[in-house]
Amino acid sequence: MISLFIYPFLGILLLSLIHCYFGLHVIKRGVIFADLALSQLAALGACVSVFLPFLPVMVPSLFFTALGAVLFTSFSFIKDKVQQEILIGIVYVISAALCMAIMSKSVLQHHQLSAMLVGDILMITPHALIKMLAIYAAIGLFHWFFRASFHQHSHWFFTFLFYATFGMVVTSSVSVVGILLVFAYLIIPAQFAQSFLHTFRHQLYLGTLVSVLTSVVGILMSIYLDLPTGSSIVCAFVLPLLSQLALKGLLRKP
Repeated sequence: MISLFIYPFLGILLLSLIHCYFGLHVIKRGVIFADLALSQLAALGACVSVFLPFLPVMVPSLFFTALGAVLFTSFSFIKDKVQQEILIGIVYVISAALCMAIMSKSVLQHHQLSAMLVGDILMITPHALIKMLAIYAAIGLFHWFFRASFHQHSHWFFTFLFYATFGMVVTSSVSVVGILLVFAYLIIPAQFAQSFLHTFRHQLYLGTLVSVLTSVVGILMSIYLDLPTGSSIVCAFVLPLLSQLALKGLLRKP
């Protein structure tokens, strides 16, 4: 029984680490919905691939996330963060509408919508795991070598590289766990860690740990309550939020 969960657990570990890293950067940059918009663009590419059977699904997904990287880099020149979020939100809405329009022409609408939103982490294969590891490790090393430039995020070229590599991670992740889980993995653990710790490294450690533990709780919920795994994990991420509110309340008391 335990052997059945080895690959999903390893997948969760990889997803938690890389997404918490990017989540901390996204929160620092103040573009919270960039990850949701990039996830939706990756899903749009997957939908378009239905009409391009001669291409791997990854190709149109990468194309649309690269387009998103160009757009979000151009948005970064706008000083008003609220205006940036509005434009990113517009990109998300339009790409979501296009996905729905494309899926309306498919006979597998419900299945495609479910896979696009929450995926199925329990069905991850060794091949998919190795592919994720290769992509995440390459991007992680790239960010480590240029970590000073990515933390300063002052030059437009490194802003573009940030969104481009972010888009590659999101494209890979959406195909496994869907849009909603990608958003949960990116934002909630990072936001939890930032609330209690100040150094980036410690925030990354704590956020990754919170993400892994929450995912395990979500999987157990799905088993014992007979619920879809992806949806259960997304719902389980309410626990770090409640814990954060409770701990903050306790710390404020004299």
